[in-house]
Amino acid sequence: MPELLAFVNDVFAAVPQEADGADAFTFEVRDRFPLEPAGAADAEAPALRAPGPAVGLVAAASAVEAAEAVAGEIDSLVGAATVRDRATGSERAIRPGDVAILFRTRESHRDFERALERRGVPSYVYKGLGFFEADEVKDLSALMRYLAAPHVAARTAAFLRSRFVRLSDPALLALRRELPQALTSAALPHAWDHLDAEDQRVLAAARASVGGWLDLVDRLPPAELVDRVLAESAYAYELRGPRLDQARENVKKMRGLVRRIQNRGYATLDRVSAHLDRLSSGDESNAVVDAVDAVNLMTVHAAKGLEFPVVFVVNLNRGGLTGTRPVRVSVEPGSEEADVAVGDFRAASDERERRRDREETKRLLYVALTRARDRLYLGSLLRDGAFAPGRGSLGEVLPQTFAELFTWAARAGRERRATTVSWTGPSGRTHVLRAVGHAAPPDEGLRPDSQRPGRGAPYAPFDPAREGRAGWRRQSVTGRLTGDDGERPGARAEGEAAAGRVVHRLLQEGLPASATPDEITALAHRAMPSDDTRSRDVSQALVGAAVTTYLGLRARDDVARLLASETVLREVPFSLVEEGPDGRPAVLRGAIGCLVREPDGWVVLEVKTGRAAPWHARQLEAHVAAARALFPGQAVRGVLLYASEDRHPA
Repeated sequence: MPELLAFVNDVFAAVPQEADGADAFTFEVRDRFPLEPAGAADAEAPALRAPGPAVGLVAAASAVEAAEAVAGEIDSLVGAATVRDRATGSERAIRPGDVAILFRTRESHRDFERALERRGVPSYVYKGLGFFEADEVKDLSALMRYLAAPHVAARTAAFLRSRFVRLSDPALLALRRELPQALTSAALPHAWDHLDAEDQRVLAAARASVGGWLDLVDRLPPAELVDRVLAESAYAYELRGPRLDQARENVKKMRGLVRRIQNRGYATLDRVSAHLDRLSSGDESNAVVDAVDAVNLMTVHAAKGLEFPVVFVVNLNRGGLTGTRPVRVSVEPGSEEADVAVGDFRAASDERERRRDREETKRLLYVALTRARDRLYLGSLLRDGAFAPGRGSLGEVLPQTFAELFTWAARAGRERRATTVSWTGPSGRTHVLRAVGHAAPPDEGLRPDSQRPGRGAPYAPFDPAREGRAGWRRQSVTGRLTGDDGERPGARAEGEAAAGRVVHRLLQEGLPASATPDEITALAHRAMPSDDTRSRDVSQALVGAAVTTYLGLRARDDVARLLASETVLREVPFSLVEEGPDGRPAVLRGAIGCLVREPDGWVVLEVKTGRAAPWHARQLEAHVAAARALFPGQAVRGVLLYASEDRHPA
């Protein structure tokens, strides 16, 4: 885009340059991007159609404010503004995958993830950004650390704050003198009456479950115990939202790490937790997922060689260098003498090293700004209302006259409105930049803390006042449903069951109708268990059978109509309280494979790939009952589909 190229030319023409030095950053006339005559390109094919100029500024007082401003701007662009499609050259609406947020260092990317998630905008953390900083990984670490040492108050607090329980901070404060006992004592904690109803509910549910988990600590390997807790707590429900794919893969990666640790020899939960703590100090990447149409979060280094229609370069004020080493030894090329510096003493080599770092930062800034094809945003935090870049930051090498614009942009942020600022570059061209106003979180001031979606969600709505809750029987749907002929659910030939699981995985993915057979086959191969021991020919045959079955299902008019609905929920976990055969409350747990929203209510879609069995209808009845409990007062019907037969309504 000519406007953007002209801006980049002027920025780097104004960046101070060293007079000499082999590693000096240079930007000469021959390095400038060629520009078409003014107005020629704009008149023929605008690259991006949206209010405002092609360059924007985001200035905020805190990382959270900056993240909300960036997420709000992305939310306003997606679906509203247009970009030039690289393949066809025609205009189309901006999609989340057209946007990248670039960081100089790894810190604070979680603020941007959360801000995007609050707006329902999917995001993908690329390469080495924050596996151990992900919420789901922190939750699993807190769980294992607590189960290893339930008598330690700090570990109990971390577990109670995790999404396995979601106890509020005021409740933790009230329980501070009796934290370990709050979960393990037979009597209710003394501070019970000081907790609100929601905190009482989730604490009661945790108390009912934790005792059984602790009994298994020395009886099950760590990985099996973690899997048991994940299944019984319905933790998968906590992974819902735009980060579902990434969060689910991170959980799988964490489970794999635990298994690898325990397979190396004798490993207690405490040893596993300690080893994970050591790993967390490294640069462990998020689990790899196929990032389909999601905002890309990555470091500038990781973005080399890539290009995006819209780029946000954030945290320009944040430095990328650590403190000075206590002892420095440097030998210049061609010299026989070494410079040695100790502590605060400054040698000539220190200044040379700092100059090299500064030149490298200029190159990194060039990489960052040239990743944008159509629109570029520069973001920074301010200190006391002024732009104060740290050592090693990208902002440190910006032209001084340009850096001053962030102070003006901050004024627009405080007033929560968008305006423009101007900057004149060395070419004499005046560039108009959009100052992005701050955006309030979508739910700011709308609901009290106890009404946040998902708070306490892993547990069924137990009544804490009901006595005998610790003795409630818990059972999965498939574990309870034994057919009249004695057949247990899932009792099929091994190959048939494996192919059926792959078909269900394909249905869960929500693939578009335009997906090609090759794309579907590739996904089917990834859906096969990683520890599968079948031969290559057998696996290929199973995948081929699964893909054929899936394509046959998608070709059916009734299936295509249901899956094309605007709202399709997949793998919805539930905990349903009902009266057991002995008259005591029983908890039935399971997952509804597919819930479809129709104009007149909800449809529970149950797909079976094997032969018909009597328990199929009873399973559908249980899932319909759970859906009616999830959506009280709304119509719910069930549809049972066999891959090779007509549908059977419940």
